[in-house]
Amino acid sequence: MYFESILQNKLPISQGYVLQHRDKGNHIVTSAFEHPAVTEVCKYLEKEHGFTVTYVPVDREGIIDLKAFEEAITPQTILVTVMHANNEVGTIQPIAEIGILFVHISNYLTDH
Repeated sequence: MYFESILQNKLPISQGYVLQHRDKGNHIVTSAFEHPAVTEVCKYLEKEHGFTVTYVPVDREGIIDLKAFEEAITPQTILVTVMHANNEVGTIQPIAEIGILFVHISNYLTDH
């Protein structure tokens, strides 16, 4: 698990990792409530490199649907990325629970 500042550009970390490990899969899981620093990278990887990205829904308070997150995983998933605390509404995601769901994924990226 990697913790990153939301102020940092996720492009070098996530793009570099997924392109380097593309032989292990081409699927990324993120939430529908992510910061543009994440969603723009995901869109770029979809459009320019053919990756599949699953944008998991959130509830009315902005909390990730854990069941949907778990169901989003595929054998091709190589990166899971989640914003720990939303900078606009203050929602705090259940990072520990998400981490347990994806313990077998080699990279799980969150901000702090």
